Amino acid sequence: AQNNLAYQQSLITASETTDQQAITTAQNNLAYQQSLVAASQATDQETISSAQNKMGNDKTTASQNVAIYQSSVDTAKNNLSNALLTFNDYEGLYGPAGITPTFCATINTINSNCTTLTQDNNAVISAQTTYNNALLTQTQNLTKDAQTIAADQLSYNDAMATAALNIKKNAQTIAANQLSYNDAMATAALNIKK
Repeated sequence: AQNNLAYQQSLITASETTDQQAITTAQNNLAYQQSLVAASQATDQETISSAQNKMGNDKTTASQNVAIYQSSVDTAKNNLSNALLTFNDYEGLYGPAGITPTFCATINTINSNCTTLTQDNNAVISAQTTYNNALLTQTQNLTKDAQTIAADQLSYNDAMATAALNIKKNAQTIAANQLSYNDAMATAALNIKK
């Protein structure tokens, strides 16, 4: 009987040791998962903040660029207006005498009035091309800026969605580890009663 009692006591001690190891393991797992969740939340918040900051910076830059792009267009338009004014003044002065771009294109001799008129006309054509290019560049740059902001918005939305998903996944992980810990505690309590 004494051997049986000693044997039962050794089984109880082994069971208590096993139960304590299970509790410690479950407790350590829970603490480890909690630290991973905290790190995950910090990473998600950093990703969200970065995306939000980039979007804010790009929006600020884009709004500042509007004036810069418009300035290029305005400069080109002013240059075109000045070239047209010069051409129209000169043509207005010599056109009634027959000195026109059409006339100047037909003669093969040097005519100083034609040289000036042709130069003025070429300046208008060049200024018109520059103005058209400025408008095109403005449109392209505004489109590029809008695309950048749209991409930034998408990155921000993705970061928010990832964080929301991680919150759900992390909650499930913590709940599962908490359940393992609770089960270990309940098993130990049940074994003590036996």
